[in-house]
Order: sequence, then structure tokens, then C-alpha cells
Amino acid sequence: MINVMGKFSKTLRALLEISRNPSLLNLVLSDNRYWSNYVHQKFGPNPDLPLIQLNDLIPELTDDLEVITSFDGGCLPTDLSLLKALCRKFPESRYFEIGTWRGESVANVSNIAAECLTLDLTEEEMIRKKFSDSHRTRIGALPEGIAHLTHLKGDSMKIDFAVLNQQFDVIFIDGDHRYHYVKNDTKNVFRHLVHDRSIVVWHDYFYSPGLLRFEVLAGILDGVPEQYKQYLYCVSSSKCAIFIREPILSREPHPAAMYEETFRVTLKYNKAPIPHTVKQ
Repeated sequence: MINVMGKFSKTLRALLEISRNPSLLNLVLSDNRYWSNYVHQKFGPNPDLPLIQLNDLIPELTDDLEVITSFDGGCLPTDLSLLKALCRKFPESRYFEIGTWRGESVANVSNIAAECLTLDLTEEEMIRKKFSDSHRTRIGALPEGIAHLTHLKGDSMKIDFAVLNQQFDVIFIDGDHRYHYVKNDTKNVFRHLVHDRSIVVWHDYFYSPGLLRFEVLAGILDGVPEQYKQYLYCVSSSKCAIFIREPILSREPHPAAMYEETFRVTLKYNKAPIPHTVKQ
């Protein structure tokens, strides 16, 4: 009884603290343990997506990546090569992404895709969400001067995707990674933007390859229509989950399988720096 009362007292103190500082609730809801429990309780003891080896998706991988930065939150080189390879599956491919960030993904994919659309927040929305000046300056800074690229502005939670009246071959969901955004973006993509061969990729399914981000998994599983869940996978050596309706070899997502592949990389500086702001 004493132990139970102690836990009850701690819970009351925690609720009182959250009532005084509501922002603490975000820390609770973003906790990986919270979302792990949510996913396991709703989807069973083994909710992880089956694993596809990158070399089964991209046999004999050889690729040149035009733009890579080392800022936090960006794509791994393997993520970028994956997107390019998927676009190569479609003649005159059409690519759509939610969440431009610096623009590494679309800057690289634009050399393959015939048409690219990206969606990101307006300046006003970024200010309202308290994005720093440096953050706002970097968003979309890389893919400049691409004639077949269209930048759309708006909050994906509020936009009616039906007004696009378009379907895409490859769709990259890399916006807000909180559960309700991932779920909403996923539902809208499957409701309005996919055709019978479309491929959908979610970024940051892993924090890093093999380290599952359960909040994103929860949004995917709650957002994808039931009949399509059989086509969901994660991709080795990447931070991505994928929806692909092709016969492809998969396996249980054992951590050791994430590290079987190695890569050879050549680095070279690009001349054009990324715009940035400097505090005076």
C-alpha cells in the first residue's frame, strides 16, 4: 500500500507540475517510451515494420549526390540515394515532398524527376511557431534555380490536398514528426495523392539506422489505410520507412541487419554556401 501511495503521490505532483507548465506535456508525449507503449498496446508485441535491405532496393548502388550538408535533422546520403533510385523507376517521374528543410532531398531528386513539388510553412507560420531567424533562412535555401520545381507554402495540417488535383510517383513525408502530423499527412497522401504504383517514403522513422522512433511509427500505422499496411517496410542503412507495392525480399528488423552494408564515399566541396544569418 505504501508503494502504491508513493506512486500515486508522484503522479499527482507530475500532473500539478504540468498544469503549471503545460509545455512539459510535450516532453511527455514525445517520449519514445510513451509511444513504444502506445504502439505495442494497439498493434501487438511485434509492431516493427519488416526490413528491406538497401541493396535489394538499389542493386549495385553507384550514385553521385549533388548537395549534402552536415546540419542536424537532414538526410543521410543513403536516404538521398534511395529517393533518387525510386524516382528512376518512373519515366518522367513526379515527386512531391512535405517538409523541405534545407532542400537537400529535392535538390538531389530534381536531377532525376521531371517535376518536383515541395510543401513548407509560410514565413508567418514559422514566426508563429517561434522558428529562429537562422532556421527560417535555411529552409529551402539549397534548390534555387530549378525550373521544374514548385514551392508550395502552408501548414500541411490545414491544407486541402484535394485542390492539387494531382497524383505523384514518389512522395516523401518529412514534415513535422509529431504523431498527429505524421498521421494527418499520411492520411491525406493516401486519400488524394497516390496512384496504383505510387511509392511513399517517411523520413525519420529511425532516429538513426536501427533506433526506432515510435512516434513516427504510430503516425504511420494509424494513417495508412488497413489494406495497404502489408506493403509497409523499413529500409536498412537509412532513416526511412517505405510503402511499395512490388514483390521484394524482406526480413525481421533485427538490429544486426542494419549494419551489414558498407559504402564508399567521395567528398568534394560545392562552391555555393548556404545562406545564413549571423548575430551582431
